[in-house]
Amino acid sequence: MNFGKLSFYNQNSRVNRANPRVNRANSRVNGMNSRVNRANSRVNRANSRVNRANSRVNGANSRVNRANPRVNRANSRVNRANPRVNRANSRVNRMNSRVNRANPRVKQI
Repeated sequence: MNFGKLSFYNQNSRVNRANPRVNRANSRVNGMNSRVNRANSRVNRANSRVNRANSRVNGANSRVNRANPRVNRANSRVNRANPRVNRANSRVNRMNSRVNRANPRVKQI
């Protein structure tokens, strides 16, 4: 503190009188720091939980991405088989239609 040209005793006296105010101010700052630290700790724990959840999601996504080529190949085989299946279904439908016309009195299920 700068008190100008006061005697050392007067400067000390002022410092001593100011000390309680400074101590109270420091105490308030320390209390605020304590609350901030607790809040930061809660935020850090929440972030940790989010990070673990993200890690699980990333692992799941990674497994999905690795499976995608196999799924794509299976879909491709299904798509190539579809015309054959459609033709077979069409033949079955035509046969069923003929059977139904030949047996008009048989109750249809």
